[in-house]
Amino acid sequence: MLFFYEIGDNVNNSESFNSLGLMHYISQGVEIDYGKAKEYFELSAKQNYSCGLNDLGNLYLHGHGVEKNYEKAKEFHESTAKQNYRN
Repeated sequence: MLFFYEIGDNVNNSESFNSLGLMHYISQGVEIDYGKAKEYFELSAKQNYSCGLNDLGNLYLHGHGVEKNYEKAKEFHESTAKQNYRN
């Protein structure tokens, strides 16, 4: 599965970036690595992908791989809400 998402990574696909981030966030086929998860969520969020924005907000909300920052979490989650994203 990782192989297919990495192909998407090579074509700058926001969904693939986010999926790779989730794989590192929850240890799906790879070891947990919050730093890598953050990198992929940021790439996804830069393309204004709602799932990427939401997941990046969750990193800041829970302090996974980053210092807890409720303001940043709120910003990302508000950006997500503006897109009518429902988790």
